[in-house]
Amino acid sequence: KKLNLPATIEQADSFEYQELHSISSFEEASREVRYRFLGTIACKVGAQAVAVGHTADDQMETILMNIIRGSGLDGLEGMQEFSKWGSPRHNEKFQVFRPLLAVNKTDCRSYCAELNIPYRDDSSNAMNQFTRNKIRNRLIPLLETINPAIRNSLIRLGNISSKTNDYIRNQAITAWDKVVTSHPNSAHIDTTGFIKLDIAIQHILVRMVYQSLTGTLRKLEQKHVLYIVDSINKPSGTQTSLPNGLTCITEREYLVLATNLFRPEPEPIFNNRTIVNIYGQTTLNGWTITTELVRRPPQFDTNPLIAYMDPSVLEGPVFIKTWQPGDRFQPLGMSNEKKLQDFFVDEKIPRASRTSVPIFECNGKILWIVGHRLSEISKVRHDSKEAVKVTFDKYRL
Repeated sequence: KKLNLPATIEQADSFEYQELHSISSFEEASREVRYRFLGTIACKVGAQAVAVGHTADDQMETILMNIIRGSGLDGLEGMQEFSKWGSPRHNEKFQVFRPLLAVNKTDCRSYCAELNIPYRDDSSNAMNQFTRNKIRNRLIPLLETINPAIRNSLIRLGNISSKTNDYIRNQAITAWDKVVTSHPNSAHIDTTGFIKLDIAIQHILVRMVYQSLTGTLRKLEQKHVLYIVDSINKPSGTQTSLPNGLTCITEREYLVLATNLFRPEPEPIFNNRTIVNIYGQTTLNGWTITTELVRRPPQFDTNPLIAYMDPSVLEGPVFIKTWQPGDRFQPLGMSNEKKLQDFFVDEKIPRASRTSVPIFECNGKILWIVGHRLSEISKVRHDSKEAVKVTFDKYRL
């Protein structure tokens, strides 16, 4: 009021928000509530940046938290003075500005006292059930008994990591143009080029791809990065869920990271055995199943409701059926058959859903577990110039 500046005040229930969005951490839910509010106001006034009050003390706590979580080099950097907007439920392009990041909290309080500027301490900072508060109130005082200069040491570690990361990041930016193909809701990483990169560049590149799709690096831990890199060695068709609604899909020549928006429809539900029209359409349970002969595409679609098969495997009646005890098939990329029940267990498909997963079958052979995995016997041969494209699509009148 003294400065005659506009102000907006809002109240919100973090517990309600946490429950509504199924967020495991109350701290994370509270952060999202704050940033959602700030993002809304920034959009309303047309701001290019949102200034927040993080200090050097917050930076030190963040670096320690990231170390404890097993973060990579990005985590050792801590926070940056300028960074991209980091709210997963706000995709605006403005930045976060941290003007006090080099100033410690004691100096901030002294400055306010000298100018008689009132300030407020958040009472929840004393609640040690929260991870950051445990670090602030218990771990840091303990570390100071070992190294009284631990605060400066951690800040220095962050600065060194930032410079190292800048170099690796520049190398990864160069590699991006050679191995990454971007799409609206997915990115394809060429595995042949990717495996030739230094491991440090691989890790940074994965994080860059992840951030380009989700808008944030929050919740991405080093274990996720390691898993994505290792997915190159997994069988083609392997799918794994990642934080912030991302899916990692292994293909023959590509590693695909895709948002959940990439899956166009829920999995179809079927409860019987029905013949499918080859090279035509079949409408069943609200879904349209389309089979068509097409030229072999240079790159196969990674949509889980689309499959490409070699024409030679569709010589005979084709059925949509459901799982029966004793069913076996050879998953794409594997040399041996396995029980379908074991496959469902490995894919973590709920027991109650297994009898309604649609199965594409011809001549008694399972060709495709729809939405999950193609059979090895169905894959398009290298010498085939054509392929049968099978698409499941929600029927619309």
